[in-house]
Amino acid sequence: MRKIFTILFLSICFVTSSQNPQLTENEWFLQKLTIDNTDIVTPEELQNTTLFMDNTVINVETSICQEYLQGLIDMYISDDQFTLMDDGGTVLLGICGGDNFQFVQAHNSIYYNTNVSPSLAKNDFSYAIFSENDILFLEINNGEGNSATYSNEILSLNSNSISKSSLTPNPAVNSITINSNNNILNYGIYTITGKLISSKNIDTTKTFSINIEQLPGGFYFLKLITNNHQIETLKFLKY
Repeated sequence: MRKIFTILFLSICFVTSSQNPQLTENEWFLQKLTIDNTDIVTPEELQNTTLFMDNTVINVETSICQEYLQGLIDMYISDDQFTLMDDGGTVLLGICGGDNFQFVQAHNSIYYNTNVSPSLAKNDFSYAIFSENDILFLEINNGEGNSATYSNEILSLNSNSISKSSLTPNPAVNSITINSNNNILNYGIYTITGKLISSKNIDTTKTFSINIEQLPGGFYFLKLITNNHQIETLKFLKY
């Protein structure tokens, strides 16, 4: 467990007058990080992490351990690029630990190297907005080739909700079969540390099978995106 009280302010030095209006018209919810070509999905309890941008400011707020992570970035945005001034960072209040704390640190590392003082911005940043299944996604890439991906909707299932899908057999050796009350649009298989192993868009269906013969033995999470843009998470054991 660790308690952090760090206050840093982030400023941008790239000046321009144009930007994608969708960038500032939406509230963006963190979906995943891509670091060293490895996807790290946002933990379910942190999927309400939000990013809001206007002409001069980025605000990032994360509900974690009943407290909040906030980052303030002053900026000028081009049509697809921006740069940050050094000596930036975040505000993290609360007692946090384990995987959640590590994930928050990884998210912050997309924007700044905070291991040095003053912290150094990972310029230049570029961004792209694209649409999948009527949902907008924002991808922000830093100068090191790593990125954070956000969407304009929360694609998560409340942990207190009753799952509407089932997975059999469990444990499994060769394949698993999914039966759902909802139509499934996409699935992803993740390790217990949140690394994406495989994903696939499928024809809208309520029942399908996945070959898992090539997976090493161990526990995995299967995330299903339904036609109403909800995510169901199922856990299974591969023998």
